[in-house]
Amino acid sequence: MYSARGTRGDLPHQADGRVTLGIRQELAPGDLLFAAGARATYTYFIEHGLLQSVSTLNDRRVSPSAVSYFGPGKLVGLLDPLSQQRLDSVRAVVPTRLLAFSLQDMQALKGECPAMQGLVSRSVSSTLKHEWRTAYRLRDLPPYTRIVAGLTHLIKLARPDSSPDDTEASLAWAVEEDVFGQWLGLDADDMEACLAQLARYGAVHRHHCRLVAVNPHVVLTVSAALREHRVRQACQRLAEAA
Repeated sequence: MYSARGTRGDLPHQADGRVTLGIRQELAPGDLLFAAGARATYTYFIEHGLLQSVSTLNDRRVSPSAVSYFGPGKLVGLLDPLSQQRLDSVRAVVPTRLLAFSLQDMQALKGECPAMQGLVSRSVSSTLKHEWRTAYRLRDLPPYTRIVAGLTHLIKLARPDSSPDDTEASLAWAVEEDVFGQWLGLDADDMEACLAQLARYGAVHRHHCRLVAVNPHVVLTVSAALREHRVRQACQRLAEAA
């Protein structure tokens, strides 16, 4: 199991037990932000990094809606109006920095400022729609290309300025392979075959059925090569049909 270092449930506390509004919180890869079933008291703004959400509502289905990823600039953990408990478990994929805000204060702010209500609603709605569309678009791709495209998408979420020209060393990562496969809609055999090949290239590092590091340079280089190959194939088909 991953650790929950740096957290005490869903509440960032001071030494005397009081909760601080807008406190910064640092998570290492694999750290738990909050767990399904925990009392919902805070919402979080992602300053830097990447979070993975796994919904308990769909945990028995291979569905993109069961797994979501959120990058910088997104709000995570807004209170469900029908529940006082968390409906998902959220962990850090890469080193992540957050700002935590009291849900009570957020609700009061939305009540006093209709523009804030609209901003939050649009933010949550657009994020969920984008994640849903991304996951389903990925499912149109062959398994190997799908995994590379999925990794590329997550790298771009965590590091928007990443490019194949970057030569940065491997990035610490924490994703369980079965959860990643669930998001991509791939079975265990396809995941094993494709991840083993990517590991030989040095694109990913694996440990006990988890991805523990990725090399953005290698992943993005492979992704660019696959896109170029698909373009050449499409041009060849057009030429043959002419």
